[in-house]
Amino acid sequence: MINLGSGESKLETAISVLLIAGIAVSLSLILVGLVFFYHSFGNLGISLNDSSLYIHGQNFFSFIYDLITNRLAQGNAILFISLGIAALLLTVYIRVILSLIYFALKKDIKFTVLTAFVFVAITISMVLH
Repeated sequence: MINLGSGESKLETAISVLLIAGIAVSLSLILVGLVFFYHSFGNLGISLNDSSLYIHGQNFFSFIYDLITNRLAQGNAILFISLGIAALLLTVYIRVILSLIYFALKKDIKFTVLTAFVFVAITISMVLH
């Protein structure tokens, strides 16, 4: 449980809530996907030779867009598992953005620069893959 009286700022609390909610949503989506997958195929064996399991498209952001727009109507198990993993990755990304804002507002130059570096590294990684 989050203790609001411990001197935490609202932004620190928001970051904590984001992490908890992001992990809960991610876990829920992955579990729903696994249940659908087991119901459809009778086992949890996933072939790594299946190209639909890999991120495809120009980058991670276009993959998420394509995933939602092209597969949402299908309602298949891989969609839910992929959305769960995407939610987990985006949780970390949003957490870095909120941390960058937090450190900038606190005028902590050292951690603002370090967090900005992490933000740029993650952004480049998601755009290139």
